[in-house]
Amino acid sequence: MKRLYVRPTHRKAGIGHILMLHAHRHAAQHGLRQLILDVLPSRTHVIDFYRRLGYTETDPYPTESPVAMVYLQRPVWRTCSPGSPSCLVGRLQRPGPSLSAIGAG
Repeated sequence: MKRLYVRPTHRKAGIGHILMLHAHRHAAQHGLRQLILDVLPSRTHVIDFYRRLGYTETDPYPTESPVAMVYLQRPVWRTCSPGSPSCLVGRLQRPGPSLSAIGAG
């Protein structure tokens, strides 16, 4: 995920939340154990949104961007068998690779 953007006229309708649920499900289905993303510090409403989804601040990852960012991470959770199309939030899945979502905010 490079960026998540919902047009202003469609905000506050739950679209961002639905998109992130799909991203979390996709990560679980592909064996990822953690999602990491970055957000501009001035986007406090976006940071609050990610915190409500369970993201917490983490150390920065290597980047060539000269812009200071806030880095957030969240474990990937699973309640279903691997490969199931209905993976939702649940118990922590086994360790695996991570996904960096650069510029998601």
